[in-house]
Amino acid sequence: EQTALKEDMLASAPDMNQIGSQTVTVNYGGKSTTFTIEVRAKQLQGIELTAPGQTVYAEGETLNLTGGSLKLTYDNGTTETIALTADMVSGYDALKVGVQTLTVTYGGFTKTFDITVEARQVTDIAWESEPNKITYVEGQELDLTGAYINVTYDNGTPARRAVTSDMLSRYNKDSVGPQTVKGTVG
Repeated sequence: EQTALKEDMLASAPDMNQIGSQTVTVNYGGKSTTFTIEVRAKQLQGIELTAPGQTVYAEGETLNLTGGSLKLTYDNGTTETIALTADMVSGYDALKVGVQTLTVTYGGFTKTFDITVEARQVTDIAWESEPNKITYVEGQELDLTGAYINVTYDNGTPARRAVTSDMLSRYNKDSVGPQTVKGTVG
């Protein structure tokens, strides 16, 4: 006679969270028998990406993964959601202006999302030090040694930059008298 196995026939319930072989004892009608089960680790079947909230960056800005997550789906039907971390994301270049496709890799699966890096804009400049030489003889080239400015960008990052001749206009080495030299920083 065949009888369906019911939970109350088990001498003790197997631990389905313990990886490996387990012996299960069944009691029925005063008799016992055993069989072996194998519990294996759940396997990742796929990932679903929720991209971070910030998708536009100023040039030089650090990648912000806040709000980004992965929904992990396993072969036992369960799911788990984890936050994105920097070690999962590749392809970000803070100094490369334009659209960038970043890759998220986890458990052998990959997903992508796009971000945009916009060129940073100069919001302020201030002299740190003027050139060492400010008096010239007619015909001499402009010497910018020692000239530095402090630049502030719209992403909040400051930079110390040496003043170069390509930043300047209006210097005429053949003109005698005081000259005001104007500059631009990009």
